[in-house]
Amino acid sequence: MLMEINGRFWGSLQLAIDAGFNFPYLLHRMNSGERLMVSDHPYDVGTKSRWLMGDLDHLLLRLTKSNAQLYLDSIASSRWRCLVDFCKLFQRELHYEIERWNDLGPALLEYRAWLGQVIGLHA
Repeated sequence: MLMEINGRFWGSLQLAIDAGFNFPYLLHRMNSGERLMVSDHPYDVGTKSRWLMGDLDHLLLRLTKSNAQLYLDSIASSRWRCLVDFCKLFQRELHYEIERWNDLGPALLEYRAWLGQVIGLHA
């Protein structure tokens, strides 16, 4: 039984690209008739992806609400640990999901939308 055909790529696609496995480009090459060989280790192990605005949302929730309000159990990280973890802006093999020096447009659009929601405007 066929359940679904979904022609879209997945949400974590940027992580695969940052790790060295560019699925859209490979698909383009295949659709152009090129035969491809994939190596045994086609990606960089240890690559991390960070969604900065999601991390900022998480930090703000942890700093402004109690563990009980957030339905967190007693083993949840402390507020201090969340702040320290958020401040780890530069790490080895860390790539940002939206923020790209060669194309700042998507990040600026996301910041504008986020600020609009925070201050109650519809961006």
